[in-house]
Amino acid sequence: MSTRSAALLLVALVLGGCGSQQKAARRLTVPAYNNFPAITMTVTDGTPEECWSAAQAFVHDAVAFLKPYPSDNDVYRVQARLQFIDFKAHSCDVDLLRESLSSRVTPAKRRYIAEHFTFLGEAARELERGA
Repeated sequence: MSTRSAALLLVALVLGGCGSQQKAARRLTVPAYNNFPAITMTVTDGTPEECWSAAQAFVHDAVAFLKPYPSDNDVYRVQARLQFIDFKAHSCDVDLLRESLSSRVTPAKRRYIAEHFTFLGEAARELERGA
């Protein structure tokens, strides 16, 4: 192999990232909702403050969802869904969400939320467990 060929091979390996330890980006696909199409976003590790803030926002909307008529509970469900997506997009621990919710509502209300917020998926069982 000529010196020029070896140099080109080395450049190609460096530019191609051969042997690099790059992590694949984690992705979150948010299912379609009403007229909004499904989207895929990159998941990043949230700071404790970001996770706490997302958990508190979700709990606020979940508690508001429980208000009796004439509340606008569909709006609170949509807002809670957005907050939960933010929570998941920051790779936050569901334990934080469960603890936050448990401090505000009874186990029966937690079950009601878990049953009616179908967007929670697997996290619904975690929320039902209680703190």
